[in-house]
Amino acid sequence: MIVFYVFFGLVLIRLVAIVIILLVALSLGPRCPACGREAILIRTPWLRLLSNWIERRWCMTCGWQGLTRRSRSAEVQRPRVEADRFEPRRTAGP
Repeated sequence: MIVFYVFFGLVLIRLVAIVIILLVALSLGPRCPACGREAILIRTPWLRLLSNWIERRWCMTCGWQGLTRRSRSAEVQRPRVEADRFEPRRTAGP
């Protein structure tokens, strides 16, 4: 019986180590790890349990998609809209 507990403990320690290494390897925040631009948050139902720690993101610039660690600063920051992108419509006047 003690052999079972030893092997179970070793497997459990290995799983915990893998999870810790994966969490450290994931990039932090809303930035794309490939190009550095802001990536869009994708909500998925299978990540709801882990949504406090892990997010799925997609970069419109380079097409990267993957998992990132959630940062507290990402919640506070709002995406900025560039003023020169949106110009008012010009209508033909009299």
